[in-house]
Amino acid sequence: MKKKSLGQNFLINTTIIQKLVDSLDIKDEDYLVEIGGGAGAITKELLMHNNKFKQLDVIEIDREYSKELTKISSKVENCRIICDDFLITNYPPVEYKVIGAIPYYISSPIIHKILESKLRPSKVILCVQKEFGEKMIQNAPKASYWSHITLGYKISKIMDIKAENFDPAPEVDSIAVVMELDEKTNLDLVNIGFFRWSKFLHHVYRNPRKMLNKVFEKNFLIDAGISSSLRPQNLTTENVLGLYQVLNS
Repeated sequence: MKKKSLGQNFLINTTIIQKLVDSLDIKDEDYLVEIGGGAGAITKELLMHNNKFKQLDVIEIDREYSKELTKISSKVENCRIICDDFLITNYPPVEYKVIGAIPYYISSPIIHKILESKLRPSKVILCVQKEFGEKMIQNAPKASYWSHITLGYKISKIMDIKAENFDPAPEVDSIAVVMELDEKTNLDLVNIGFFRWSKFLHHVYRNPRKMLNKVFEKNFLIDAGISSSLRPQNLTTENVLGLYQVLNS
């Protein structure tokens, strides 16, 4: 039973699901977290690798789906079904990977939850609304808040996913992306702090069409090596990071 109030559109194409799970690159001793097990399509594919991963936690907010997921995984000892809201769930105290075809309407809170964690996942596979996902992978000259908030990760597209591959079919297409933790830039993020970085980006992109000299003093831009005639959409992550460091030196 699909519950429209939860924004549920379940990915049903098994070939696509296999590709997403393959992209997770499951290794021996991996700790896996699935966001929103739902009807269990991705969960079932993950369980086929139970001889490789150390632990799989499937977090599902709906009680009825949680019961069904418990039945599906009943013979797999290293799988736990957690009936809870991912947004308030504590992370594993060890290195882990995340996968999920997440509801469009809470994509932003879910990704912020992942990014603000002190112990960030080493790899994240997400299926999101196409327009939203493209913002995450776009850089200058089409940069946005979402181009830079993921500082600490290398992000790339796995594939586009047509609406017909979901049940019920949403009104828009989706995209699958992979986020891989990058030690160097993640250290930059750790030194800044996620919430400070997010607040700074909101300031930068508050008026995305304004030239930067209308947002920042010219001497700061010069020190950061950035032309004052540029607009926020023209900034690379390196530009934004450099500007932050100049302003906070």
